[in-house]
Amino acid sequence: MTNEIENQHNMNLLMQVPSPIAVVQGPDHLFQMANFQFLELTGKQDIVGRKANEIFQGPDGIPFLELLGNVYATGNRSSANEMYFTFDCNQVDAVETVINIVVQPCKVIKNVVDEILIFAVDVTGQVLARKKLELAHQEITRLFNTVNEGFYSRDVLRNEYIHLSVGCQKIYGYSISDFFNNSRLWFEVIHPDDRWIVLKDDVLLNEGKQTISEYRIIRSDGSIRWIEIKVVPFIAEGVLTRVEGIVNDITERKHAQLAVEKEKELSKSIINSLPGIFYCLSDEGYFLYWNKNLELISGYTSEEISRIHFLDMVCENDRSSVLAKVEEIFEVGSGETETCLLTKSAAQIPYYFNGKAASFAGKACIFGMGLDITERKRAEEERSKMTSDLVQRNMELKQFSYIISHNLRSPIAKILGLTSLFEHEVNGNEFNQQLIKYICDEATNLDNVVRDLNTILSNGDQGIKAKKEEIIFSVELELIKQVLDKEIADSQAVITFDFTGNERIESVRSFIYSIMFNLLSNAIKYRSEKRQLTIHLSTCVSGSNLCLSVKDNGMGIDLEKYGDQVFGLYNRFHSQGIPGKGMGLNLVKTQAESLGGWVQIESQPDVGSTFAVYIPKN
Repeated sequence: MTNEIENQHNMNLLMQVPSPIAVVQGPDHLFQMANFQFLELTGKQDIVGRKANEIFQGPDGIPFLELLGNVYATGNRSSANEMYFTFDCNQVDAVETVINIVVQPCKVIKNVVDEILIFAVDVTGQVLARKKLELAHQEITRLFNTVNEGFYSRDVLRNEYIHLSVGCQKIYGYSISDFFNNSRLWFEVIHPDDRWIVLKDDVLLNEGKQTISEYRIIRSDGSIRWIEIKVVPFIAEGVLTRVEGIVNDITERKHAQLAVEKEKELSKSIINSLPGIFYCLSDEGYFLYWNKNLELISGYTSEEISRIHFLDMVCENDRSSVLAKVEEIFEVGSGETETCLLTKSAAQIPYYFNGKAASFAGKACIFGMGLDITERKRAEEERSKMTSDLVQRNMELKQFSYIISHNLRSPIAKILGLTSLFEHEVNGNEFNQQLIKYICDEATNLDNVVRDLNTILSNGDQGIKAKKEEIIFSVELELIKQVLDKEIADSQAVITFDFTGNERIESVRSFIYSIMFNLLSNAIKYRSEKRQLTIHLSTCVSGSNLCLSVKDNGMGIDLEKYGDQVFGLYNRFHSQGIPGKGMGLNLVKTQAESLGGWVQIESQPDVGSTFAVYIPKN
């Protein structure tokens, strides 16, 4: 009972302490008491029974709990300065408070710490004030460090300094006493390559003229700095007696200036190395900037180009259209045109020009490039001539086709008619009958050849003029299988297909049908007797083309031997007992090319063949 009274008495005494005090108990650090100042510090009305980690939060919340734990475990007094905590203080935003803390055991039972006394001092105001002073000091230091000016006054007649500011010491890296002790130091620190500038200024100063110069100095540590120095002379009776000056460290500015100049030189070098003409044109039509190529190609000097209008370099026939294009670029932002560049010697060079509207030196202008297209124009002329030649040859080919189909077939028909009459008139003469039969057979063969040639020659025009429609490969295949029904049955061919790669195409139906028919028919004709015939058709997309593939396991073709003859007319590589005239693959190639495509083949003797027909999708 006496202990309880004593404890209560002690608690009452602690409550009267004018500084924030609290007592926590046990390893969970439960608050047993807190005086008014402590509650005010933490912004709580009552914290008895609450854990310390609920109250002390913020940046140093965990370190504080570790501090309590250390005292609880060791029984040793401990302290920490400027711990940062965040207390609620019944405000919307938490308040960060800085506290100096002392913690020590206040109750020990059987050598075990039971209660810990927390003594806190709010130093938030002191810390904030110190930080403000530190910031102010930093700002002053920064301002001091950024001041690059020095002031001096020098007696010229006595060759000594009258006054030197601290700024000079900072700029030159030498102390004030160094300058006073060595009257030539100011000249000795000037970079040897820049001393001529000062010697030139001396002449002006002796004439009573102010000078402003920039040059390099070598500091005491060996580093090189750029300075700007403004000097005012004082003349007495015509003699220079004193000079006063302001010195500025312009190293950073000078480096930036030199970097810009270097970039300009680099840009100029790059522009001059461009393969074509680079130019900048004002909205009035005069050149603001150009590269050396314009001078070299046009034959005009730089001075002449700066004075002439751009239309003076455009051939007369194109001037109105080029002027309209320039006006359009200023209006829409960009454009291009082709014209002939008119040189000083009146030569005309084909050129492609492009331009983009922009602003240069505060003026509306056009930046652009010009490329010599002489070779391209020459190639276009050659291509145009080649096209004309092709058109002419095509007309001649059509005429040849007409001659074959009409002029040549008519005599053949008459020969066939006459031979048929002779067959009935020479019944008694066996030799004559054989002769007439031979003539009739040869005339028939010649008629077939003429018909075949006419068919092939007419394919090109049909591909261009024919109506294009949607074609479904599986439908076309079924139609072909119906036509070749007997051949498929006799050969016992197994035909499979996979058109999932592309099921349909927009093209000329008759050509697609003919291509599929001839490839399928060929595969059946040239099957191998050693194995059952399998034919697989498939489609896939290759870039902007559709690939129709027909693969078989037939007799195959020796491409090393016959590779350049596969698609020739009347070429047959397995003629033993196999019907046909050797026109099928030629028709496949001709029709594929008429559609704008091509044919590829892979084949091995006694293995099989794969034909890949590439046709534009649209």
